[in-house]
Formats: sequence, structure tokens, C-alpha cells
Amino acid sequence: MNKNIYFQTGLYFSHMGGIRDFAFYHNDSFNASVHQELYINYVDLPMSVFYKSGMQGKGRFIAGIGATLSYIVGGKNVFSEQSI
Repeated sequence: MNKNIYFQTGLYFSHMGGIRDFAFYHNDSFNASVHQELYINYVDLPMSVFYKSGMQGKGRFIAGIGATLSYIVGGKNVFSEQSI
């Protein structure tokens, strides 16, 4: 943009998720154990504007602000429940 203000962007693919196991109590005769796997795929488009002062090698102040657009492109949820 000019000598001290810079624009930075990118396009990223992310795959996040996790596994959890837990149990809970329904009533006197029924308890349940649950296994869950949840994974989500999404695309991120970050956009940032940075201000850099001074000269390289002589101390520099850098500040930035930005936003990220994200879109879910798929995923997987496996959920199984068993009586104990």
C-alpha cells in the first residue's frame, strides 16, 4: 500500500476435531457409555493490515489488525452409545 503499511492475506485448509468418551446415568436400571469422534474441515481466508515503523535492524514497531472469513467444507461425526 505504501512504505509503512502492508496488506497480508492467504488461503488455508484446516482439519480439526477430537475424540471423547463419557458415561451418564439415566435411571436405576440404565447407564450409558458414549464414544464420539467429531472432525470438521474448513477453509480460512485471513486478511490483515500491518503498520511497520522505523528501519530494519534499528528497532521497529509493528502493529496489525485483521479479520478471518471461515467456511465449513465438510466433516465427520461418529457417535456410538452402549448400555452398561
